[in-house]
Amino acid sequence: MNIPLKVALVERGQPAYKTALEVGIHPNKLSKFISGLQNPTDAEKESLSRILNRSVSELFPSNPVAA
Repeated sequence: MNIPLKVALVERGQPAYKTALEVGIHPNKLSKFISGLQNPTDAEKESLSRILNRSVSELFPSNPVAA
C-alpha cells in the first residue's frame, strides 16, 4: 500500500475520485496506485505531485510493485 499517497489524498479533503479526474485518470486506476497493484507513469506521478502539493519522491518512495 502507498501510505504517503493515501495520506496526501485524505489531507486534501476531497474524494479521491475527484483528484483522479483532475489528473485525467480513471478513479479505479488511482485506487490501484494506492493499493500498490499498479505503478503510475512518470507523467501521472508529476500530475499527482502538483495537485497534492507534494514532491514525487515523497508520494512515491522507491518501493517497486511486486509482480
